[in-house]
Amino acid sequence: MSDKLDQSEDNKSLEDLTSKSSQIRSAILERVHKLGPTKSCCPSEIPRLLYPKASWRQYMPLTREVAVQLHSDGRLDICQKGRRVQDVGELKGPIRLRLVTQKSDKKCKD
Repeated sequence: MSDKLDQSEDNKSLEDLTSKSSQIRSAILERVHKLGPTKSCCPSEIPRLLYPKASWRQYMPLTREVAVQLHSDGRLDICQKGRRVQDVGELKGPIRLRLVTQKSDKKCKD
């Protein structure tokens, strides 16, 4: 019986994670579309918007993961130090998110 309860809890956690990932994905895309291709946003804006009463910082790793996936899908630019990041496997430190632009070397603006 305990194994069934553990499995049920695991399924619940996976469903919650999938739901949160989907919410974050939608919020990121909505935000960057609203800003347009000439502006960028801080990833922390997303969990602050979605989970204002929760501890938004706990959602930052998931937000960054979703942003990396959107980048891999070609839907999002990830910028660091004002430039588009080519290799997202090397991300460390602050990043910014924006719509994909035609010029990959175009500077990121706040």
